[in-house]
Amino acid sequence: MASKMFRTESGVAQIAEFGAALYLLIIFLVFFLFSTISFIFSLTVAEAAIVCGASKSANAAAYDTALERGIEGITEVSQSGIGKLANLLPVGGYENSGVNLLIDVTDGKSQKVQSVGPDAPLSTPANPDKYCYSYRLTYTFSLGPLIKGCPAKLSGITYVTQPVRLVFSAERAVEHVDGLHILLSKAKQLE
Repeated sequence: MASKMFRTESGVAQIAEFGAALYLLIIFLVFFLFSTISFIFSLTVAEAAIVCGASKSANAAAYDTALERGIEGITEVSQSGIGKLANLLPVGGYENSGVNLLIDVTDGKSQKVQSVGPDAPLSTPANPDKYCYSYRLTYTFSLGPLIKGCPAKLSGITYVTQPVRLVFSAERAVEHVDGLHILLSKAKQLE
């Protein structure tokens, strides 16, 4: 009789431990899902920002205007309500905006691509009969850690405890090829 009683108490103890383990597992899964959704949301906002900036750059009349419009487009999205929620922190780039603008020059015959820049116009006037020109806007940003001030054992996990640095880029065809070598800000200063 005593042996049956011992088995029953042992079974009850195992069931009680199962509830606590299940509770911890559910908390871990919820935390994992929250961090995954947060990361995907931030990436989506960054993609929207870079596409907006590249679209604004493509229609600029001169190179420096394209750079300013690219920064403006990215700032519009990243400083909006949704953008602030994503918490994208720019890293490096032109005037610490996280943005760099390059010109990709594609040879029409050989299909070789040469990049000019970052943040520098063409040194010679464009030749649209021989080359295809496109702006490539890159956005470097940092996503802050999900947990700030964590224990030392977890300190090496990227994004969870340390910021992660990402670079997004978008490319659009240049609509005003004649302005690729012109800096309007310098032209205005000369007048």
